[in-house]
Amino acid sequence: MGATVAGGAGRAHSPITIKDVALQAGTSTATVSRVLNGTGFVSPELRARVLAAARDLGYSPNAVARSLKQRSTHIIGVIISDIANPFFGSVVRGIEDVLAARQYHPLLCNTDRNADKEAMYVRLFCERRVDGVIISAAGQRADHLAILREQGIPWVFVNRRPPAFGGPAVLTDNRAGAYEATLHLIDLGHRRIGVVAGPQDVNTGIDRLAGYQEAMEARGLAIDPDWVVYGDFREESGYQGARKLMALPPERRITALFVTNNQMTIGVLRALRELGVRIPDDVALVGFDDSEWARIVDPPLTTVAQRIYEMGTAAARMLLRAVARTAVPALNEPGRDILLKPRLIVRASCGAGRLTVRERGA
Repeated sequence: MGATVAGGAGRAHSPITIKDVALQAGTSTATVSRVLNGTGFVSPELRARVLAAARDLGYSPNAVARSLKQRSTHIIGVIISDIANPFFGSVVRGIEDVLAARQYHPLLCNTDRNADKEAMYVRLFCERRVDGVIISAAGQRADHLAILREQGIPWVFVNRRPPAFGGPAVLTDNRAGAYEATLHLIDLGHRRIGVVAGPQDVNTGIDRLAGYQEAMEARGLAIDPDWVVYGDFREESGYQGARKLMALPPERRITALFVTNNQMTIGVLRALRELGVRIPDDVALVGFDDSEWARIVDPPLTTVAQRIYEMGTAAARMLLRAVARTAVPALNEPGRDILLKPRLIVRASCGAGRLTVRERGA
């Protein structure tokens, strides 16, 4: 281990080692190591002398070399798919809180749902020898994740997992949440219910659309194909989807709409306002994700609320347990999953209990 000298005649670029610190402090390298690593007993006077010598010489331990010796970097790679979405901010906060309590540090990367970027970051994490990786998958492609198994690095999926790749995951019961939301609209008397579905290459998009379809089928309601529009979980796709739905002829136009994530719901609200569509008088509205703004829009938004922060904390704890055991799942191993139940929060946008809030377990 060493540090580069910032100044000094004849040694401008020579590495300072613990031998230099020991010589300056008049003690052994073993004593210097105990002081710098905080292990073993050293008298207060000698400790102060060692620290003063290290400070005067400009010595700092080489973290990379130390981590190789200890076979741990105490760094956890975290890959999320959309840093602009507040949802992931809450997930990462949960991850960070658990890691910080255990003296681990997150290294955060954003893929924008791009599998090539995800592959690049996975390779980077392997080169940095992170202790584990938490991933919100970019999509169905998963071949680039095999390197984690090859390198012996544990991983946990959070929120999204490729359908063809194994390993543990912390997920929301998206299908149940979407089923409950759609059933609520049906129970309010709606029969022409549209949906702004998410991308069909990630489990969140697939399962939320399936929950909508299952609720309609359970009540014997046919789905007009034009009532289903697809977005990419971003605001603009929700905006375009709502305009498309509102352009249907009056006899086929929806009276209620289920939107499958928070960002697309913002786009839907913008489109409905531009078109002069009144909520809930003209269209009842239910969103997925209970963002802070959902309570203050007019009318307040009925939502399916995920346990977002808990999703992050659960994923971090699951990964740290695997790190402690050096447990690496098989590539096709069935997921040892934690499935978190969402809840339906009923507000005025669906037309039920206007200006009131009622919570039901999903």
